Amino acid sequence: MTIPNHERVGKALDLLREGLRPYVERAMTEAYGAAWQQQSAQSRIRVNRDGRIAWDLANLLKLMWDRWLAVFEKKLAREDRALVSELISARNRQAHREHDDISNRDAYRVLDSASRLLRAIGAEAEANEAERLCEEMLGVIAEARMGPFTGDHVKRDNNPSAVLRDRVPKEAAAPGYWVYENWTHEKAVIHRSNCSYCNEGRGIHPGSGPRNGRWHGPFPSFEAAHQAAARLPRPLRRCAHCTP
Repeated sequence: MTIPNHERVGKALDLLREGLRPYVERAMTEAYGAAWQQQSAQSRIRVNRDGRIAWDLANLLKLMWDRWLAVFEKKLAREDRALVSELISARNRQAHREHDDISNRDAYRVLDSASRLLRAIGAEAEANEAERLCEEMLGVIAEARMGPFTGDHVKRDNNPSAVLRDRVPKEAAAPGYWVYENWTHEKAVIHRSNCSYCNEGRGIHPGSGPRNGRWHGPFPSFEAAHQAAARLPRPLRRCAHCTP
């Protein structure tokens, strides 16, 4: 049974709430000590009948936005604030969505932004699950454009690169191309495997993690890499240093 996109988005936002609550409480306590709840209340966030803060996602994101300069700027990068703003809008749209579903592209963007913010705050378990939802969404996008699988396929343990590779022609040539999906600069770039920026999918900073983007590949030809990159929800580019 196909899961509607708004349900996937709902799951990602639930994961975001679970990851943010301990992080926000800890950050506010470090900044304000015993007075952190009073300081939080000054941001005009909703409280329960007993006077305690209602830690729903709307309050958590609003508090991060309002207290960014005083608290969170010291802990997170500038691009993380943009994620907070984007997720506030996504949460508001989700709260007021009734029967209309969300597009594949918009759903992927919310899932991606949620997983990136979770990774930035160190909520590893929630980030891993959100990234799994991203990988599922990539498969949905690819299948919507190319149709369902046909022929023999090997299970790839939810590897997003494998999801894309399984939807491009199988060729005999040795793998020679990779695609870098850059989240920070909103683009997908095709590289040769031996490009100094690629290094067989390790990039120029091996071990830096998926904070700014992720590699897909290897692909056996430029055409195969191009087909895979075109299915990602980001503008397509080719590396000026290595690709034709």
